[in-house]
Parts: sequence; C-alpha cells; structure tokens
Amino acid sequence: EGECYILELTGRAGANTLPEIVSAYYSVDYYGVVAKIALGERVAPTLFKSGKKAVLGKMLFVSEESRVLFSWKKETADCVTDLRYFMENGDIAHPFQSLKDCFGQIVVEGNDVEQCRYLLDTQFDLSFKLNSVI
Repeated sequence: EGECYILELTGRAGANTLPEIVSAYYSVDYYGVVAKIALGERVAPTLFKSGKKAVLGKMLFVSEESRVLFSWKKETADCVTDLRYFMENGDIAHPFQSLKDCFGQIVVEGNDVEQCRYLLDTQFDLSFKLNSVI
C-alpha cells in the first residue's frame, strides 16, 4: 500500500546492506530510527514516504582464497552511499561459504536497477583491488 514497515526480529539491525539501502532510499538514518523506536520514542511515519528511484547493495567476497591488499581510491562518486571493508590490509579473504566470508559492502543509488548494477561494478573496481592470490 505504498508504505514502509520496519520489522526487526533480532537484537541488532543489519544484514546484507539492508539498513544502508533503506537509509539511502529514504534519505533517513535507519540506525537512528531503530534506536529511537527501541527507546520508545515516536518516529514520524512521513520519514518513509518519498524514496529515490533505485538503490542497490552488494556484499563483497572472493571466489578463491586471496590476500587483501587495498588500493584505496580517495574519493568515490556521488552515487556511492556506503562503501566499507570488514578486513585489514594483509588479511586473508576466503571464498564465500557464509556471511562471515564477506570482506565488505557497497551501496549505490541511480536512476534504475540496471544503472545501479553498472555503478556497483565500476565503483567497487575503482576503490578496491585484490593484488595477490595465495
């Protein structure tokens, strides 16, 4: 019916870029909203009324065991609303078997899903590099 409902079933918000996607789509601090609700504060329903055209998130992982060697890009494009890494330089990234194998995430916004898919690939490639395979 054109409304957003927040259903959190655990003691923490987050999983697979969902809070960051909601934050970007509605231009709202999702974590802040969840904290207010947990404290018993009212949150205006109008916070979730108007959204962007498209927002897409991606968890980052490797297909073969690799040593992480960051090649940071100082600035990302305006389309990138979230880009973070869960590993440090020199850590070993393992092939994906569970969420603990994800080494980062990226969230982008665009005009449509196809543009977002393109932006995910290009912005990730520009900001990170796996320089060696073990």
